[in-house]
Order: sequence, then C-alpha cells, then structure tokens
Amino acid sequence: MIDQIPTDTESGLRDRAIVELLFSSGLRVSELVNLNRDHINLTRREFMVRGKGQKDRPVFISKSAAEHISAYLEARTDNLPALFLSYSKRHARSSQHFRRLP
Repeated sequence: MIDQIPTDTESGLRDRAIVELLFSSGLRVSELVNLNRDHINLTRREFMVRGKGQKDRPVFISKSAAEHISAYLEARTDNLPALFLSYSKRHARSSQHFRRLP
C-alpha cells in the first residue's frame, strides 16, 4: 500500500512522508497536524510531542520515515513553519484534511 503512493509531486511526497511517519511512530492524527518543522530532528530521528493530558513524550522514527520527510521538505518552496501543509489552502493540515488522504 505504501509503495502505491506516487512521489513525483510535492503532495505525493507529503502523503508518503505522513504515512511513513504515522506507521513508524504511532502518532495520533491530532498530534501529527500540530507538528512544525522545528519540532523534528531528522538527524537523530526523534522529536517531542504533546499528547493527551498535555503530557510531553519522546517519539522516535524509522530511517525510512526520516528520509521521506527530508525529501518532502527539500521539495517545498515555502518558509511556513508547519511540517505538513494542505495544498488547497497552503496552511497546516487539519485532522479533517488528513482523513481524505488517498
């Protein structure tokens, strides 16, 4: 299934990075949509996330997830802080946008 996501467009790179990140980390969608670029350390493959109950916890990701996030960020031409964008409105994704992911 993951290999079926096309990576020849910026939105395809984003979708692949999202799936890889969710699969690798077990993040909730609400946690994912609140991530900013500066939250994640791709070299160390880790970041902190504020989860339910306003508790911070460390999250570690696979090498594959880090590589796909890096490829997506390299393809982006904006300076917006959100890690993942909704290309229909150029803002951070909401959980409603995410549920439409193919």
